[in-house]
Amino acid sequence: MSQNDARYPGKVAIYYPLHPSYGQRDLQVSRRFGCGRVAQLEVQIGARCQLVPAWMTDPERCQHMSLGTEPRCSLPALWELLALLRVCGL
Repeated sequence: MSQNDARYPGKVAIYYPLHPSYGQRDLQVSRRFGCGRVAQLEVQIGARCQLVPAWMTDPERCQHMSLGTEPRCSLPALWELLALLRVCGL
């Protein structure tokens, strides 16, 4: 198994270009939650642990991602974000 394979319990890199830790390598994975498309990795980033979707550590899946020429977001997604921000007190 490859070191950057999301199933490997050791270290990964973040390949998703819109993640704040994009490009960081050798991030220590402490736990894995879920499986398949919904898997999350608990990753040590700096002094904190963060949950990162496992697919963001897959270079092949992320290499062709872009926002496109006219990025869009659906209205239901914006309402969901607004609700989350309100719950967080922001």
